[in-house]
Amino acid sequence: MRRALLCANCAGADAMEAPSAIGVAPRPLVLALGNDILGDDGVAFAAARALGAEFGGAVDIVMTGEAGLALVEFLAERERALLLDAMVTGRHPPGTVVVMTSGDFRRVLAPSPHYAGLPEVFDLAARLGLPMPDELIVLAMEVEDPYTIREGLTDSVASALPGYVARAGGVLRGWLSRAPVRTAGRSAPIGSANRAMP
Repeated sequence: MRRALLCANCAGADAMEAPSAIGVAPRPLVLALGNDILGDDGVAFAAARALGAEFGGAVDIVMTGEAGLALVEFLAERERALLLDAMVTGRHPPGTVVVMTSGDFRRVLAPSPHYAGLPEVFDLAARLGLPMPDELIVLAMEVEDPYTIREGLTDSVASALPGYVARAGGVLRGWLSRAPVRTAGRSAPIGSANRAMP
């Protein structure tokens, strides 16, 4: 069953907000991916709630358990999108934040739609003629345990959460201080690619 929440301040599970009105410059999208009953896999949701409290109606915040090609629905028609997610690579200490932009994703065919990554998402959108974000930043936190069924984060991830929120907030403040990408005729992504941040 699909689970997605579009919220104004993420203060509660029933908080909802309509998308930007037609003719109005679209708000940046924060797309948080994960599952908040799988321990550290809920770190993106925790960050999204904190960002909702800070930015209110200035941005659209969506929290979802969807992945793969289903992300087209959320990203299409957006100018700027910030993706928040948890990851387990074993290459970084838990709590490390890795920053990526759309230019970092090389095309790799996924074995099924369930495992499709961002290259396949953008390819599908192009085939459907759907405009995708001109500016896309992914902030992925290395986590410790995204598998155990429980609520709450491990200590290492919980202690890194304020820095994660601050990094995401910096991206959003930068976007909100500038004109919309398509209005201004710009499409270059911002942020630093593949930088690990403790």
